[in-house]
Formats: sequence, C-alpha cells, structure tokens
Amino acid sequence: AARQRCTLRELYREYATTCRKQNLRKLPEGEVLPLCHHLVESAVFGVEAASKQSRADELGLQVWLLTPEDDLKAATSELRFFRQLLGA
Repeated sequence: AARQRCTLRELYREYATTCRKQNLRKLPEGEVLPLCHHLVESAVFGVEAASKQSRADELGLQVWLLTPEDDLKAATSELRFFRQLLGA
C-alpha cells in the first residue's frame, strides 16, 4: 500500500502543533531538518530525490514513512518524550 506523503514543511507544522498541544518545547526548524535527514538515512522516512536544494526549497520536498507506524510506536514506547508527543 502506498504511504501518505507530505512535505517537510507540513511535517514540521504538524510537529509544532502537536508539541504545543502536548505542552512540549519544539525544536527549531533548523534543528529538525538534520534529524529528518538522519531518519531518511536510517530508512525510517523516504524522501524525493533532490538536486542541490536550498534550505527553503528543502522544506518543499515530499516525505513519507517507510517503517510501519506500529513498529515506531513500539520502538519509542519507553521514551517519555515520544509517549507525550504521540499522546499515549
């Protein structure tokens, strides 16, 4: 089944909204982008190929989840931050 795609910008906005609702301090955009790249390198996220994107253009890249959501929840279940972030 195809995974839902969104842009890195949309992903960051959703993250910021979730942090606000859960009363968590969000990371600045400049710190989240490198984290997203690490998730791509770890095969957690897929991201469209880009050729020399500027940081502003990088936020428009399409991203999707490669790892099953249940696996991610299980892997992060012991970490308080992720339990709060996921509303568990």
